Amino acid sequence: MNNIPPNNSNGNIFERNPKLTIVLFIISFFLILEISGHMFYYFTHGRTFIFNQTSFSKFTPYGLTEYKANTTVQLPGFPSSLQTDQYGFVDNGYKKEIGPDEYLIFLVGGSTVEGRGASSNVSTIAAYLEKILNQQTDKIHFRVINAAVCGYMSYQELSFIDGKILPNFKPKMIIALDGRNDAYYALSHKEWKPNWMPYYDQLTESVNKNIEPGVGILVDLFKRYSVIAISFGKIFQKYFSANNNDVTQQTIPSNDRIDAAAKVYLVNHRVTHERLRLYGIKYYLFLQPTLAPFLKRKISPTEATYIKDWGSRYKNSDIYYLGIEKYYKAVIKEAKNMDFFYDVSMLFMDTQEKVYVDSCHYSDIGNYMIAQSLAHTLWPKLINLQ
Repeated sequence: MNNIPPNNSNGNIFERNPKLTIVLFIISFFLILEISGHMFYYFTHGRTFIFNQTSFSKFTPYGLTEYKANTTVQLPGFPSSLQTDQYGFVDNGYKKEIGPDEYLIFLVGGSTVEGRGASSNVSTIAAYLEKILNQQTDKIHFRVINAAVCGYMSYQELSFIDGKILPNFKPKMIIALDGRNDAYYALSHKEWKPNWMPYYDQLTESVNKNIEPGVGILVDLFKRYSVIAISFGKIFQKYFSANNNDVTQQTIPSNDRIDAAAKVYLVNHRVTHERLRLYGIKYYLFLQPTLAPFLKRKISPTEATYIKDWGSRYKNSDIYYLGIEKYYKAVIKEAKNMDFFYDVSMLFMDTQEKVYVDSCHYSDIGNYMIAQSLAHTLWPKLINLQ
């Protein structure tokens, strides 16, 4: 008599494989959640989540990062996105080739200078400065290029000038409007070294990781473009990370460290000034305004909130606000014999208008006031050109 094995074909594949059923259910659940998250983001932000996460910057051997050409520079929490031109610079509201007969001026700095608080490209410091200078004369056409990049400090500006501007363009003048970022890096990290910030190490690690192909690239793509991954990452950072921001300095830095940082900042600009002098290019440095009680007597309730929120990132708000006051004073003292240095940090001291959109970025009004101040200083140096 033949032994006939029992018939196990009854029931579908899910009934026969409960573990597979659970796995497929979990995958389907997260897939539906991911798609729903992307749809919700699109309808609430007016753009796709993938577009928002797509990098608008690229790695460079000078300055580490610069903007891609003809792209949209979008950062969350700011009034507007900014457009770049065919050269990779934030444009002044138009895109056209740089002409050989234009008096070419480059403006370098960080996010405050690139126009991170502006309502549009035509409301940046560079755009206003270009307009004001051209209103003074019809004999010369001034072209002011917005060469500022978010996060840049003086060392990156030096590298950017040498690595991108000088090899590709023929400027007559370069202006630096900065100081706040150099102060921030000196005050906010437990470790401080000249011309260094933690992002240098992070970007170096990222670039080196992507040189070698493998699973790491897929993981990076998932971490960048997945709504679920980014949402869980933010929750973990907020509630479970011991340090949920990049501030690691726990006390006010010593006077020696602040003085050293101020000196490094000015050495970078002295090096830039001397190099450009040898090329016959004019160079001027302006110490920028930033929102702090020692630089603004009339603090509005909104500005007081900005100050409080920024100070809360530190164990003690004096680490930043008393620290940056010491830093600015050290810079001004050290720069007293520098004939290309100008202090515009107190420009907003008594203004009651809304010149800030957060703890440091300028509104359209603030950008215009700064552009007016720069033009007032620069025009006597330009008037003989006519």
